Parts: sequence; structure tokens; C-alpha cells
Amino acid sequence: MDPSWFYDPLHQRIIKTSLRLMADGEPCTVDAVHRVMQDDPGLVETGGRAYLSALHASAPTQLHAMKANHALETLRLMAFFRSPLN
Repeated sequence: MDPSWFYDPLHQRIIKTSLRLMADGEPCTVDAVHRVMQDDPGLVETGGRAYLSALHASAPTQLHAMKANHALETLRLMAFFRSPLN
């Protein structure tokens, strides 16, 4: 997953934070992401921890892995089509 796949800059920052937490060997939980991003103006404006919790609750579970893979591929393709052609 790449942050640039997401259209919303806030979601890009959330993914960047999540990836950094995992790379540092820290648990990537709602609380951990909120701790790192609690002063982010976009996160504050959208509801802070409650917004992160809602995102987490709407994320696919392992039972839906095939659908999640399809969703990620769709997200990647949408980002590709939004990018300028070189």
C-alpha cells in the first residue's frame, strides 16, 4: 500500500503514519496513530480519535481478504488514472 494511492491528503498522512509505526516495530492501533497525529489539523477537524475509530471499524477483516485485495487494486488503479501522464 502506498500513501499516494489515496486521494484525500488526510488519508495519505494516516497511511504514512501507520506504515511508519509498523516499520518501527510499534503496534499500529487507533490509539498509536492518534498519539502520533493528535495535532494534525485535518484529523482534529474530522473528529480526531473518533474519526480514526470509524475508519478502523469500516476496514475489511481477514474474512474479507479477497474483497480487500480487489479494493486495494481498485484504489491503485484510481490513483493511476488521476496521475498526469508522462
